[in-house]
Amino acid sequence: FQEIYTSIESLRQMLMPAVDLQANIWLFQDLTRHLDRCMIAYLAHNDEDVLRRAFSLNLNLATLLSPEFLEFDKTHNSGKRSIVIELQLTDIFADLSSYFFVRDFLRERGYRFCLDGVTHLSLPLVDRSLLGFDLMKVFWTSDFSDHLNGVGGDDLRQAALRAGPERLILARCDTELALEIGESLGITLYQGHLLDEMLARRVTRVRSIKTLADALARHRAAARG
Repeated sequence: FQEIYTSIESLRQMLMPAVDLQANIWLFQDLTRHLDRCMIAYLAHNDEDVLRRAFSLNLNLATLLSPEFLEFDKTHNSGKRSIVIELQLTDIFADLSSYFFVRDFLRERGYRFCLDGVTHLSLPLVDRSLLGFDLMKVFWTSDFSDHLNGVGGDDLRQAALRAGPERLILARCDTELALEIGESLGITLYQGHLLDEMLARRVTRVRSIKTLADALARHRAAARG
C-alpha cells in the first residue's frame, strides 16, 4: 500500500527553517492534529487514483473521533480496498480507552491498524497482538545493526518473532544493510528511499527479488573483503 502523509520537513523549510518542529513532542502532537484536518479535507475533495487502491493514513487518535473523519469514512470507505490507519505509540497510551473503542469500531468498518514509530529499543516492550495492531512499523537506524549484534540482540530477535515477522514493516530503509538485517529477522515488508528508487525504475517483483539478492551478496562480499 501507499502511505499518504504531510511532509513535516517540507513544512518546516517553507515556514520556519530554523525551528525544529519536533523538539517538543506534545506541541508537535498538537500541530499534527491540525494537519490531520487539512489532510482529511484534502482527501475529501480529491479523486486521485491512489484513493482507489490500498493506502495508509498517519493520523492522531483524536482525529479518528472527529466528525470530519466520520464524513470521510462515509465518502471514501467503500470496503473494496484496504485502508490502514497508522497511530503513534505515545498517542494511544495517552488515551487507551479511546483507542480500544476506535480500534473496534473502525475494524468493523474494514480498516486495519499499524503501530508507527517503533524503534529497535521499544520493540521488545510492545505486545502487538495485545494492543490489536495488524502491523508494526519499525524504523531502521544506523545503530540497529550494532544493537542486534550486541547484548540486546536476543531480546530484539525474540520480540520480532513474537510480533510476527510478516507483520513488521522495516521503514526508512536507505541502505542495502537495512535489507540484509531485515532478512535476518524474517521481515518481508519494507519502506524507504531504496525501495522507492526500485519502484521508480519499475523493477518487477521477480526482478526485485533478484536485485535484493544481488545487493545482499555484494554487501556480504564487501564485508568479507
